[in-house]
Amino acid sequence: MNIPRDKFPRGATCVSSSKYPGLFALSLGISLLIGLGAIQSVSAQTVVTGELIGTIADPTGAVVTNAKVTLKSDETGESRQETSSAAGQFRFALLRPGAYTLSVMAPGFGESVQKATISLGQATNLTVQLSVQQQTQTVEVTEVPALVQTDNANLATSFNNNQLENLPAPGMDMTAYAETVPGVTVSTGAGYGNFSAFGLPAVSNLFTINGNDNMDPYLNLNNSGASNLTLGANEIQEAAVVLNAYTGQYGRQAGAQVNYVTKSGANAFHGNAGWLWNGNKLNANDWFNNANATPRPHAVSNQWFDSIGGPIKKDKAFFFFDNEGLRYVLPSGGPIYIPTTAFSSAVLANLASTNAPAVPFYQQALNLYGNSSGAGRARPLTTADDPALGCGDLVTLNGAGTAGVSSVAGPFGVTQPCARVFQDSTNSLNTEWLMAVKGDVNLTDSDRLYLRYNGDHGVQATSTSPINPAFSANSKQPQAGGQMGYTKSIGATMVNQLLLSATYYSAIFGPPDYAAAIKVFPSTWLFNDGAPFEGMGGSATDPLSNYPQGRKVRQWQILDDFSRVAGRHTFKFGANVRKNFVSSYASQPNQYGNILFNSMTDFWQGSLTNGSTFSQAFPQVGAQNLTLYSAGFYVQDEWKASQRFTLTLALRFDRNSNIQCASNCFSELLSPFSAVAHNASTPYNQLIHTGLGEAFPGMEALVVAPRIGAAYSVTKNTILRGGFGIFSDANQALVADRFFTNSPNVTSFTTPSGLIALNNPNSIFAAVANSNAALLHGFASGATLAQLQAGVPDFVVPNFDTVASKMYSPKYREWNFEIQRQFTTRYMLSVNYVGNYGYDEITQNAFQNAYSSKGFAGLPATVPDARFGEIRELNNQGWSSYNGLVTSFRWRMGNQFIGSFGYSWSHALDTCSNACLERFNLLAAPSVRQQLSPFGLGVLNYGAADYDVRHSLNANYAYTVPAAYFHNSLMKQVLGNWTVAGTFLFHSGYPFSVQNSSVRTKNSIGNWAGLLTGTFLADYLGTGIPSCNTPNAACMTPAMFASASSQHDAGNIPRNFFRGPGYFDTDLNLSKNIVVHERYRFTVGAYLYNILNHPNFDNPFNNVAAGNFGQILETVSPPSSPYGSFQGSAVSGRVVQTQVKFTF
Repeated sequence: MNIPRDKFPRGATCVSSSKYPGLFALSLGISLLIGLGAIQSVSAQTVVTGELIGTIADPTGAVVTNAKVTLKSDETGESRQETSSAAGQFRFALLRPGAYTLSVMAPGFGESVQKATISLGQATNLTVQLSVQQQTQTVEVTEVPALVQTDNANLATSFNNNQLENLPAPGMDMTAYAETVPGVTVSTGAGYGNFSAFGLPAVSNLFTINGNDNMDPYLNLNNSGASNLTLGANEIQEAAVVLNAYTGQYGRQAGAQVNYVTKSGANAFHGNAGWLWNGNKLNANDWFNNANATPRPHAVSNQWFDSIGGPIKKDKAFFFFDNEGLRYVLPSGGPIYIPTTAFSSAVLANLASTNAPAVPFYQQALNLYGNSSGAGRARPLTTADDPALGCGDLVTLNGAGTAGVSSVAGPFGVTQPCARVFQDSTNSLNTEWLMAVKGDVNLTDSDRLYLRYNGDHGVQATSTSPINPAFSANSKQPQAGGQMGYTKSIGATMVNQLLLSATYYSAIFGPPDYAAAIKVFPSTWLFNDGAPFEGMGGSATDPLSNYPQGRKVRQWQILDDFSRVAGRHTFKFGANVRKNFVSSYASQPNQYGNILFNSMTDFWQGSLTNGSTFSQAFPQVGAQNLTLYSAGFYVQDEWKASQRFTLTLALRFDRNSNIQCASNCFSELLSPFSAVAHNASTPYNQLIHTGLGEAFPGMEALVVAPRIGAAYSVTKNTILRGGFGIFSDANQALVADRFFTNSPNVTSFTTPSGLIALNNPNSIFAAVANSNAALLHGFASGATLAQLQAGVPDFVVPNFDTVASKMYSPKYREWNFEIQRQFTTRYMLSVNYVGNYGYDEITQNAFQNAYSSKGFAGLPATVPDARFGEIRELNNQGWSSYNGLVTSFRWRMGNQFIGSFGYSWSHALDTCSNACLERFNLLAAPSVRQQLSPFGLGVLNYGAADYDVRHSLNANYAYTVPAAYFHNSLMKQVLGNWTVAGTFLFHSGYPFSVQNSSVRTKNSIGNWAGLLTGTFLADYLGTGIPSCNTPNAACMTPAMFASASSQHDAGNIPRNFFRGPGYFDTDLNLSKNIVVHERYRFTVGAYLYNILNHPNFDNPFNNVAAGNFGQILETVSPPSSPYGSFQGSAVSGRVVQTQVKFTF
């Protein structure tokens, strides 16, 4: 499971006749056409099958009718028969991918036998020319499917078994193949989702295995295990990535449809066994480790796989077994800032004389910093690192902003640094193994059945603390799943496929011994000012206050697809239902409190007065059982109007349910906050509605999604294709967490004032604890705010999450127009314009209860509702757009070489990326996930999407040197059977925003003013866009932005205005196949990841108020590696992984 580092919350739409009358009319028109049978068709392939289409002609080119056509699987012996139509055509639908033999017989003609390869999710087109000679003809067809795509408008890229076996897939992560598809941009920000396709959210992609969803419904991500990888690459027979999927079977998510089909047994035994190994001796050191004289961290990765398949009964029953696993020591990386020994002593001395109760708490923290893993090699900061020497607002800088001239803390920040830094090199152990077994049965020539079981177990090293190992977190993640598929052929023209599946997984996160971690340090400290210091009690991305948390998820799913061929039409309809049961532990984090130091002055004085905050939650409930479902139905007609023109019309209906709680656990306001009477004399229990069974007051009933696609052959080698369709995303279960963690189920408080001390009646801990007790008692008795404040003078009002009166499913209109041109039989060039427009997208608004006493633009001078702190509203007011031009080139040369190259020039805009719930970037410049201006989304939010890149390149290639090229036996042995396969990824820099966390303080906008999570963009005073490509010097300085005290608005430039460094990576598989016997071979070689050892840098640190603003602090990695996915690994340079494999 992908690590849910920072928990945020809840969310869902449809095309209504009132909002979109034109689209409703189109939908109705398509419905009538389908109902009348005038124009109907559907691709007769599904997410788990392919299709064979052909035309039979005599030597003169005239079509041959009533020919007997037989198709037989080379692997399993199953066969099907058809008769050619009046147009001389035949079609075999819902075929399992693999090698087949096609035979055609007609009176007066000789038998024709051809070989055909069926690819996943695509149609293979053949023209069979019969001979009048009375003899059997055998024709080997090696270049199918054709490079041009004449069957429909879907933008499909398939990967055959040769590519899957040879292309580098770091960590054997099956999702890695999709990253090389044109139009895809890979994630490097350690956030949610491995890639974005055509500017759509990275949480909008759907992954299936054998047609069944392989998804985490809690986050709308690909299901993964303890390594955050999706293991199973050794089990995959074929893969297909479908973008702009205009055929009706594709639903539930609007982005890429990534489909995998697993291997099956055959009449011949087959299998493999292999081992992959990497150690730090084979790795290049991280760029920042070299720059700071830090040696390569210890790293070891072991990975293994084995499989066997074969017959149980020839031509009838078959089995396949796969086993994979990995075990690695995970090294961490990045700079770690801790207080200098002198500054620690000065802080304690200052507290002893001014705030003695804080001393024991501080002593505990500063001792831990002093004994951290890298304290002995840490170096003091210089003005080259930070003009304020890591001292933040303790220091007043000179006019040029280059050095401190005075400090609240004496010499610190002027002549002495507050902070020192070291490169993290701590490590931890991660383990995972996967097992799968599959059985296939040909019940009759018309009935096929398969059963599959898979299990995955592992322990994830969720985070590794450089301060104390007690703060490190892990997660045990067991998984299990079962599938059944049944395909029934009904005569020669009808086929039905039924798929059933059920899955379970558990992913609970936290320190192995939470009690021991709290004993080491009883709270969490995080820093936004100064160096900033490493978090105490975890890090900024993985603080102890995030734990314990997680979920347990069960799922069942039913899919059915029916296809009928009628002349030139292929009619199809199908349905899918998926139901999820989620036990969410979202109520459990932050039970011991979290101090966020937005001011080093607050840290120095041991009390909160300058914008720092303390928050704590008090759960009254445990894990809650949630249920949700998605259901879809489609009808489709694929009309082969002529040999040159194919038209596909589809109409899909999707229903995303409201999220339900078995114990009626949701608490919400009786009305949206804007409609509530803000009368402080109304008791809380008359305003908050408890015991609700559904997360949203209303949910869109149905998404109506018409789609149309067309393909026209101008000539045999020139194809025009295009389409338009509406697509939607399913709900993420996490959107419901915030509603059952509202008061009084989980009372959550934030205070901006109080003493930082334990066991003291004037402390921040006492303030929120007293407020919690008063609120719980007062809620039950009907107390008003005034009564609570009378009983607890420093009463802290609770925060609260709200929702719009009705939620909708995020929807996207997608379209494209493509020209394909094939040159000879080997090359194909494509030029494709792609666009989409998103609406009803999720947004979070935290301004509704905000205020400022200093005239901040757009905010009232007094609090709108004194009974609450921050009010966070979830709504569907967001939108997005994308336009791109994609040029791709494919080259295929028999079975020896296949390659593709794609270049995209594009621009993606939105109001909030990745569903506004899950950050695409979690590193130095985290993604914005809320409304930025009180004046609306169009003022600052609408700008470059987090995954917007102007230029991107995606390429892959696989070449095997045939031994037959050489006549000399020695040359055959030495130079033959080498495999060279690789991938190539490049994109220009991802955008980022610059913020100033001090703006809230200077404008009296803090948690007390109802703005806990708001991010204020810094007012930009410069011109143009600075170049941020190198870590050798800061690319931006505070002088380029307005000071916090002079800024009285939420920013003057849109979000994501600036650009970070680009990304480049090329991986290589170099291996030698040693043929021992006709069916046995050994493979030895190596995978070389980032073979050129190109350092890819993160975006610069983006907080003007922090000491390292504008500096690039770390390198980034792709989402797949031999060391898992986004687990903080320092292995970002060249990694050489040896491989040994035996195949039979």
